[in-house]
Amino acid sequence: MENLSLLANAAVLDFAPETYWDELLSDAGKDRNELERRLLNAISTGDWSNLRLPPVQFGVEGGDYLPKFLNCEVEIARLSLESTTWDVKSIRARPTSRGIAYRVVDEYNSKYSFRPKSSRRPLSMGQLVELIEGLNIDGASSSPAALRSHQGTTDAAAIRQLGTFVTVSSDFYPSLESWYRYEAERWVKDQLSELPRINKLRQSKLDAETTAVRRAARHDDPAALTDLGYRHFLGKGVARSISDAIELWRRASDLGDPRGTFNLAVCLQDGLGGLRKPEDALKLYERLAEQGYYVGLKMAGFCRHVGIGCRPNRLLALQWYFDIAKGWGKERFADDLVRCLRNTDHKTELERDAIAWIRDAAKIGAAGQNMLRSLGEGPTSDPVAHDAGVGYLGTDPLVRVGGNPGSTA
Repeated sequence: MENLSLLANAAVLDFAPETYWDELLSDAGKDRNELERRLLNAISTGDWSNLRLPPVQFGVEGGDYLPKFLNCEVEIARLSLESTTWDVKSIRARPTSRGIAYRVVDEYNSKYSFRPKSSRRPLSMGQLVELIEGLNIDGASSSPAALRSHQGTTDAAAIRQLGTFVTVSSDFYPSLESWYRYEAERWVKDQLSELPRINKLRQSKLDAETTAVRRAARHDDPAALTDLGYRHFLGKGVARSISDAIELWRRASDLGDPRGTFNLAVCLQDGLGGLRKPEDALKLYERLAEQGYYVGLKMAGFCRHVGIGCRPNRLLALQWYFDIAKGWGKERFADDLVRCLRNTDHKTELERDAIAWIRDAAKIGAAGQNMLRSLGEGPTSDPVAHDAGVGYLGTDPLVRVGGNPGSTA
C-alpha cells in the first residue's frame, strides 16, 4: 500500500480525470451490484485480498436499490458499508449546460448536504476527498470516520474490525481507495490510543448512572426498577442475575410500569431464569393490550391465535388485531388482521365488522386495497408458535397505538 508521503503527494491530490464520459471508460460509473463490482475489480487487478462477501442472511443485494441514474449520469465514487444490509452511498455526476452537477444518493432517499454541488471540470481527487469528508445528513457527518464512530464500540477487537467497515472506491480516481485505506488505518490507531481514556470515562459514567438508578429503585421508582432489572439482565454495572432482573421487573410491573410488565411477560413466556409461565405471560400481555400498547396488542393477539398460555382462539386474536388496525388507521396495512380473516366464512359480527372496515379502507388508499387483495389470495398457513425473544427486552418506552382499543380479556 502507498505510504503517507505518497498519499500526501500533491500530484495524487491534484489528479483529475479529463472527463467522466470517455468512451474508453465505457464500463466506468455504471450501475452495478456491490458484489459484482468487487468481483470484477478483483479479477481486473488480480488482488483478491480485500474481497469481502456480504452478510449471507440478506443475500447479495448491496446497491441494488439505489435510485436510477439520471440522463448521462455516472457514479464517480461510492462508499460501501459492511452493515447488516450492505448499504451503499453513491456519488454521481451528470453533464449540464454550465458544466457538471453532482448529487449523493443512497437506498433510503436520504437528503445529503455537501460541497461542491457543481463544477466546470471534473473534480480533482483532493476536491472529491473534501466532498466526501463534508457529507452530512441533518447536520450529522456521514464521512467514513463518522460512519465508523457511529457504531459506538469501545472494544479493541471491534475497533480493528471497523477499519474495514467503509470502503471508498472509484472507477475514475485510481488512488482514492488506497487513500481511504490509509485513512482507516490512521482512524483505528487513533481510536486504540484513546481507548483507555474512553473506557475510564465510560466506566465512571456507568458507575454514576448505576448509583443513581439504585437510589431511585430503593424508593420504588417504577422506571428505575425496570432500568436496574435490565442492568442485572445484561450484567451492566452490576452482577448479572436474570432472577434479580425478573424480581425487579415484577415490582416495576406491580407499580404500573409498562416496560417492566412487558419484560416480565417475555421472561415468563420464554422461561428465562428457569421460570416458564405462559398463562401469566398472556395475562400481562393482555393488561398492556387493554392499555393500548402496541406490543401488548400484538403479543396478546399472537398468543390467542397460536395458543400460548391458552387454547387457540382465532376470534379473540382477531379482536386484538382489529384494535391495532383501528388504532393505526385505514392507511396502514394490517397483516395480522388479514391473516386472521383468511379462509373463514365471516359469520360472526366481529368478522363482518372487520371486513367492512377493510372495505372502507380500500376506498381511501392502497393499504385497504392490498388488504382486500390479500384476502383473496387463497389458503395460507397460520402463524407458527415461537418464543417472544430476548430482543424485545429493554428500557425504552412502549408505543401506544391511536384510538381507544377495547378489552377482550
